[in-house]
Amino acid sequence: MFSKFSMRSSCKLACLTISVAAHGDQFNECRGQRRPGGMRDDPGFATEKQHVANYRSMFQHIFTVILLLLLAPYLAQVARAAPVFTGDVYPSLDPLAWDSSTVGFIGKYSDGTATVASGGILQSNTATLGHFFYSSGTATVTGAGSKWTNGSDLYVGNGGTGTLNIEAGGLVSNSAGYLGYNTGSIGTATVTGSGSKWTNGSDLYVGNGGTGTLNIEAGGLVSNSAGYLGYNTGSIGTATVTGSGSKWTNRGSLYVGSSGTGTLRIEAGGQVSNSAGFLGTGTATVTGSGSKWTNGSDLYVGYYGNGTLRIEAGGLVSNSTGYLGYNTGFIGTATVTGSGSKWTNGSDLYVGYYGNGTLRIEAGGLVSNTIGYLGYGGTGTATVTGPGSTWINNSELRVGNSGSGTLRIEAGGQVSDRAKIT
Repeated sequence: MFSKFSMRSSCKLACLTISVAAHGDQFNECRGQRRPGGMRDDPGFATEKQHVANYRSMFQHIFTVILLLLLAPYLAQVARAAPVFTGDVYPSLDPLAWDSSTVGFIGKYSDGTATVASGGILQSNTATLGHFFYSSGTATVTGAGSKWTNGSDLYVGNGGTGTLNIEAGGLVSNSAGYLGYNTGSIGTATVTGSGSKWTNGSDLYVGNGGTGTLNIEAGGLVSNSAGYLGYNTGSIGTATVTGSGSKWTNRGSLYVGSSGTGTLRIEAGGQVSNSAGFLGTGTATVTGSGSKWTNGSDLYVGYYGNGTLRIEAGGLVSNSTGYLGYNTGFIGTATVTGSGSKWTNGSDLYVGYYGNGTLRIEAGGLVSNTIGYLGYGGTGTATVTGPGSTWINNSELRVGNSGSGTLRIEAGGQVSDRAKIT
């Protein structure tokens, strides 16, 4: 008895009573339930009403989905964080006032900062960080989807101090890029984290007239046409590419010490690629397993300057023809040391082309080429020392071609050629 009463009461409570003006009566949507007065509801009418409710619900859902799809781009724009400017920022402290025509300065007369985060977007035509010698400017672009797009050039340290940080998937693009543009200026860029990218549509100058530093780490990516470390006289340019997945891609040539002083360090699995490679007054070190410097064309060590190449601890360098001491009066030195360290010349190797060249292979290092020359037109010296240390000449080795050559093999070192040493 109690059970039947509970069920009947629950059903009555669940029923929705509606008014139908055309009939002037009340109908209960629960099929089979009696209205006051003892008459049963029409089952067909209740079914029809249920269908109408179902269609209404379905159309409401469809309308909601269509509306959300149409509004999605606008909702994303609203959700995206706006860039934040502080301090001395010109022409406007409102980042939303910046667009593709803006000539912007972050730190023009004093200190200024810009932060682009959480998917924010900043646009400008040309931008400068640290314009005058007494100013400093810092820009940070961080987080997936965060972008700073420059239609023209980007100056990090024009006359003052400039700092660019690209991290955690941030993106920066421009035409030419400059780190340390004028004498006395300091420009530093750090690109760190997987997905973080700095795209230079034209050349990248690390130390144009001042001091420039480029750090690529933890999977960061930098790309440009030609790359320069120490471009003008008196300038200093330093680049460090470190960590697996970290890459510096030069679509053109790479100059380490062009007219200034350059330093390139590739370590812990970092990679650098370019067309021809030039070591003027500069040093390049490739160290650690997986670390690679890939020259699509020739490599010149001692090109109108005194250049030094060091390959160690499993580092790898490859190129077409290799030159140590390319020009008269200049010195080129290469040391390949440690098991797994390799210098692969797809064509010939000239140690002392017209300048002075020195090659040292030690502690299990390996060098290979087609024809090897010691003193092609200059002075060339090679030392191969220690067990496992090997110089492979796939064609022949010429000691003192038209210049002066010296070969020293010691302590288990090996030199091979398919013809004979001449």
